[in-house]
Amino acid sequence: LIKSIKHQLVLEGGAAFGTGDHPTTRLCCSWLQRTIAALNNNDVSVLDYGCGSAILGLTALKFGASEAAGVDIDRDALLSALNNCRMNSLQM
Repeated sequence: LIKSIKHQLVLEGGAAFGTGDHPTTRLCCSWLQRTIAALNNNDVSVLDYGCGSAILGLTALKFGASEAAGVDIDRDALLSALNNCRMNSLQM
């Protein structure tokens, strides 16, 4: 049984995709929570490919991943991701 734990992220979506409102994003966040918990937080590394605002990488870190990296080809997305990392005191 996995308890639902609420974690809060501060996100500034800007022009980048990934504000957390889309059902697919919510589904991915739920999957990250279950998967990281099932792995007992043991050295879980996450690659947020096409990271946009970095919501998935940041979510993984909040759920206990040991590290996360984000990549994107959009310069604005990378700036948004960096800003979101700073606002949440998380490093990707």
